[in-house]
Formats: sequence, C-alpha cells, structure tokens
Amino acid sequence: MKPVVQLTETVCDTRRGERGVALLIALFVVLILFVLGSSYLTLSVTESKIARNEINSIKALGLADAGVDHARKTIFGVDTSAILDGTAGFGAPGTPPFGPNVDLADGTYEVVISNNNAANGFPRGTIQADPSGSATVDDDSILVITSTGSYQGGTRIAEAIVRRPQFATQASVSQLDGPDVTGAVEIEDFAPDDGARIDGRDCNPPSLGGGPGPGPDVMGIGTQTALSRDDDLADLDTDAWGVTGINGAGDVNIFSDPVDPADFLEWVAEVSAMATPIGSAPCILPVLGTWASPQICASTGSSGLDGLTGAGILIVNDNDGSDMDAITYEGIIIVLGDGRFRLTGSSRIYGAVFLMNVEGNHSGETRLRVRDDSQICYSSLAIENNPGWKALMAWYEEYTN
Repeated sequence: MKPVVQLTETVCDTRRGERGVALLIALFVVLILFVLGSSYLTLSVTESKIARNEINSIKALGLADAGVDHARKTIFGVDTSAILDGTAGFGAPGTPPFGPNVDLADGTYEVVISNNNAANGFPRGTIQADPSGSATVDDDSILVITSTGSYQGGTRIAEAIVRRPQFATQASVSQLDGPDVTGAVEIEDFAPDDGARIDGRDCNPPSLGGGPGPGPDVMGIGTQTALSRDDDLADLDTDAWGVTGINGAGDVNIFSDPVDPADFLEWVAEVSAMATPIGSAPCILPVLGTWASPQICASTGSSGLDGLTGAGILIVNDNDGSDMDAITYEGIIIVLGDGRFRLTGSSRIYGAVFLMNVEGNHSGETRLRVRDDSQICYSSLAIENNPGWKALMAWYEEYTN
C-alpha cells in the first residue's frame, strides 16, 4: 500500500509546479501586453498631436496668405511712401491700410509692408533694389509684404514681393487727353433720356448678383486737366446728370492723382504683351472670357465685336473708331488708336474704361459716345478679377514654420 501512497504524492507535487510556471507565463504575457498597449497609446497620442499641429500649421499658412492678399488689394491708390514712413495715418511705419493685424477664423494675421531695399536682402531673383536706396521712399512701386499667420500655436510666415500697377483706376471712364491741347477730349453723344448712364459708384457685376460693390466710389468721368473737364461738361450741357460718381451727379472731374501718359502707355504695353489676339484661342468671339476664367484679349479693330460677352481685359486699337453694340463685359476695356469709343444697343460694362487718342487724327481728341440705354458702371471686383491686373506684380513667396 505504501508505494501507492508515494505515487499519489509525486503526482500532486508535479501539478503544483505546472501551475507555478503557468502563472509566470501569464504574468509575462500581461506585462508584454501592458507595454505594447502603453506604446500604442503613446504613439496614438503623439500621432494625434502631430496631425493637430500639421492642421494648425496649414491653417496658419492660409491666414498668412490671406494677410498678403488683403494687403495687396488695399495698397492700390495709396501713397506707398507714406505707408513706409508711417505718415499715411494707418499706424506705425509699414502698417497696411487695415491696421497691423486682423482676427479671422479663430486665428490672426499680422502684416508689415517694407521697401525692396538692401536691408531686406535684395535683390532676390530678378527683383532689383529700389533705386531710392531708402527704407521709406518707394520709387519703383515694388514692395515687400510680410504676413505672419497664427492659429492655435501654429505660426507660418508668407512673404511676397508685389508690384502695384503704375496706373490706378480713378474713374468709371478715364478719358485721357489726345494730342490736341486746345480740344483734347470730347463727348460726341450722350443720351441719358434714353437710359444711358456712366456711374462711378462701385457696383457688383451680374456674375456676383449685382447690387452695390464693396469698394470706394470713384469719379464718373475722369480727365487730366481742367480744360478737358470743362470741355466735357460743355458737351454734356444739361445731360451731365446722367454721369454719377463720388462727387454726386454730373461728376466729370480732374484725376485726384496726376496721370502720366507715359506711365499709362507703359502699363498698356505690359498688359498687351500678355494678350491673345481675338480669333486665337482662348479669345474666340462671341465669348471673350468668363468670370471664372477671365481673359486678356486684343483686337486691331472693333469689327465683329458687336454682341460679345466677356470678362478680363479687352484692348482695342482702332483708327476708325471703336463701335460696340449690345455687349456685356466685366473688367477693363482699353481703347487706343484714335481714342474714339461708341457704345450703343443697351450695352453693359462693369469695371472701367480707358480711352486715349495716340494717333492724333480726328482733331486729336479722345472722344466718347454712349447711346441708347447703354451703361458703364465702375466695379472694383470686376477690375480685380482679371489675370492682367494680378500678373503685373512680381510675386514670390517664402514659407517658414
């Protein structure tokens, strides 16, 4: 009987050992799972922080870009040297018209405008330093816009070199003097009794639903000299009430800032260099661009332009007079050659018109005719929405975390 008892005792001792090993293995597995779980949890939190920081950085970059774009649009028509030296009344030197910073979408962008001088590390690429050599005197209309965007701890910097257009829009119709100084401009025909209008109050184009525009109002008709203004008013006689602008009804006035014909023609030459001749893609009549895809189109005559629709910039160089009937255009129309522009047939122009007699024929006058119920309404958004206005600026950006 004793061997049996001993055998039973031996079996019991072996099972206790197996239970002990199993417990150790279980504890080891739990420890490994704990370590792995902790690692995955830490990794998940880290990845979440990285993703959140990346999102904040992207939003900060968007805010920085918004600051550049905001400044770029608001410096048109402003004395940039006054911005640089702080006498423009916006704040410290380099403060844009809207102030040093703007809160937007739970973030902020801070903007500083500086000159392209050696102190900024210029020249960069093909952009040369301002010939003034000064941090506060802008001689070349090229500026540096530095915008810092911040969003929940994320900060990005966008820096752009922008060139202001040399010729600012000051009127719904800019009637620049022809070579005959004794009769440089003329209103050939204007018919407000039939509904014809020239309006310098900012309006939105049909593509944006119409109604008042967001920008400041300008003159109805702008001229270079008092003689030209008086000639236009004499031609309009009692019909001047059909011209409206920042100065009220009958708003035919001298440009508030002197217009240099050389600057104007230089600007036209730059825009013309980017233009496509009408008849070549994408400038195919009767549609010369759309709001979503504005075009710069040029014509050596006005033949075939009746009934067109378009958006962008339209340049017409015609020595026989530019006649346009029943057109709808959103943007800028430039008429050169003999500087004669005749708008008829319930036409609608939203943006601005520039006229100049550069040939000297037809008495050396820049002539305007608006008949039927055709209307020209200044539109700041239609002017901005074109590739020429934007492409005139040298634009480079650098992003820094």
